[in-house]
Amino acid sequence: MNKIKFQQLDFRYILVENYKELGLNEKELVTLLLIYDAQEESPSLITAEQLILKMTLQEKEINDILVQLIAKKYLAYETVGNILVTSLNPTKERIIKWFRREMFSSEEENILALEEDQNAEVFQAFEAKLGRTLSSFEIDAIHSWFKEGVTKDMILETLNEYYKKKGRVSIKEVDKAILKKLEGKDITHEGYSAVNEKNRNSIEKNIEIESFKWNKKDDKKD
Repeated sequence: MNKIKFQQLDFRYILVENYKELGLNEKELVTLLLIYDAQEESPSLITAEQLILKMTLQEKEINDILVQLIAKKYLAYETVGNILVTSLNPTKERIIKWFRREMFSSEEENILALEEDQNAEVFQAFEAKLGRTLSSFEIDAIHSWFKEGVTKDMILETLNEYYKKKGRVSIKEVDKAILKKLEGKDITHEGYSAVNEKNRNSIEKNIEIESFKWNKKDDKKD
């Protein structure tokens, strides 16, 4: 069974169609949608002063809505690197849980929950060493490792080995190290490697593109 990825769910549609069932009112719904639009490119701290430019409500009322959304566990404040940002992760978790209840049996839901816990541990390990959130390409690269049969322990072991050796993190290099381990494992047990070269080339191309983008960002900071 494939893991549900938040990117595969239509955030706006689910919220608009089911906000009452999700315990939201119309003002809270609009506020969440505006925050989501503001955060599409990168996470940032969203304040009432920013939202008032797109809303007819007064600043105090918008502040009250933000407080309500935090109390209802739809918003949170998180630190990314050294920056405090408004996080929609609680909303994403609520929507995924709601979607599960609608679509899957209890047994299927438990399997999905275990898969997500495993993936979350890997994502958190990478983000801790990168000092930033993972990009969509990097998340897809990690998902591809699981699809190729890589275990959580192998990924974390490879990450820690690379970080200990280099003192930094490179998704591309960790990917190469994992590929070597996969090939070695296949050859040892089967006499050949079953890693799909077409998929591997596609994964490596995406990682190279994403690595270039992040390197360019770092160059601008310097």
